[in-house]
Amino acid sequence: MREEAKSKTGGGTALQKTVKITGFSKNSVMKIVMEGKELPEGSEFETLVLPRYTGDRQVVLNVDSFDRAAIRRKICLIKSRKQYIILGNLLPEIKADCNFKGSRSSLHRLLRSMNYRFRKVVNKRIYYEQPHIIKQRKEYLIRMHNNRSGENRPVIYLDETWMNAHDGKDKQWVQPDTLTGGTSGGVTKPYGKGKRLIILHAGSENDWVPNAELVFQSGGTSDDYHKDMNHQEFKRWFKDQLLPNIPVNSIIAMDNASYHSRRFEPLPTSSWRKGDMISWLVNKSIPFPAGSNKKALYTIIKQHKSKYLQYAIDEMAKSAGHEVVRLPVGHCELNPIEMAWSQVKGYAKKHNTQFTLEALEPLVKDGIAQVTPERWHSLVQHVREKVEDRYYEADRLSYVVTVPDFSIRVGDSSTESESESDDSENELNDSESETDISDEEDEELWGNSPLASVEGL
Repeated sequence: MREEAKSKTGGGTALQKTVKITGFSKNSVMKIVMEGKELPEGSEFETLVLPRYTGDRQVVLNVDSFDRAAIRRKICLIKSRKQYIILGNLLPEIKADCNFKGSRSSLHRLLRSMNYRFRKVVNKRIYYEQPHIIKQRKEYLIRMHNNRSGENRPVIYLDETWMNAHDGKDKQWVQPDTLTGGTSGGVTKPYGKGKRLIILHAGSENDWVPNAELVFQSGGTSDDYHKDMNHQEFKRWFKDQLLPNIPVNSIIAMDNASYHSRRFEPLPTSSWRKGDMISWLVNKSIPFPAGSNKKALYTIIKQHKSKYLQYAIDEMAKSAGHEVVRLPVGHCELNPIEMAWSQVKGYAKKHNTQFTLEALEPLVKDGIAQVTPERWHSLVQHVREKVEDRYYEADRLSYVVTVPDFSIRVGDSSTESESESDDSENELNDSESETDISDEEDEELWGNSPLASVEGL
């Protein structure tokens, strides 16, 4: 058969030319030749059909935390105007004011990664935050607002960040080299990122917390620096370097990283044995009918276990007279230390010329010293006046918005289970399905008051 294929194409040279010109594999070309030989006259090829493109599409998602914060603030501004969040009014605004170069599909996927979901209203996609994210932000803002309004307890902001040994200035001044025809001067950065330095610190509106600085070399190669920190290391730092050095009765603001959120005691799950569920209910003095099966026991447990959700770090702070307040998921802009980190990294990159961790570490410490008490005060004031108050006002207005009647096809969803192919431009047409949301979530998200007029639709 292979010899017949060669004779049909005029030998190996013709076959090789066909492969080169068409881009098909050698086996595909031979298969098409043999199929053409066997097909009746006037019939169509089955093999000679262009395959559907299944490769990864170019989507702009490499948006850093500061640009994501700017996009979230832009969404708050649109909400404050009592407009719905749709791609048509959001995309032009963030392209004009934010560092975003993507298309509609890129923006759709970016919003999804920022915990926004969508519903179809009057043939348009309305984007909204998931109810539990809104609840987290509402609780955080109210807690901070109440503290500023009367309690005036010190607020300590903590966070981790990282730097790579090869981090440096992306552009440098050089001069033409007449001998080589190229350029000379400047510093040549090594290839790759290099080893990683992990940095952990905390601060308040007065200054960095004294003696709370922790800088160490990463032992891993993962792109996620969070994997270089673990609960035991964070717990040791929290106990030995943070708690002894902060004012009494402080509020400690932190995110929900896994090593911040180790539970004080394990809570039952549906995979627990029946005997373990019974023991937990007995220890908590929770009554249950005798002879209950495992499913009935877990139903009772679910009604009570949220009361026993405690984190080890929170309990440690509580025993020392402090309170831990968790930042809402994906809201790093509410933590002023993020802007302090930006200044620290900028200083270290500017002065990094040796590209080793040994040279980078003192630069990081010098950069930390550059963030003065005056700078810390301005960062905290910026977050309070420009970020917290804006969110507070936008969320207050959004709680009275009601979505008009619409229909949802049973089983359709915009949750994370959607396939990657659904995130293409074709996903953005009006014929597609939307999120199925419970009545409780719908009420919490949209409230009960009707909206007299809706702009932007």
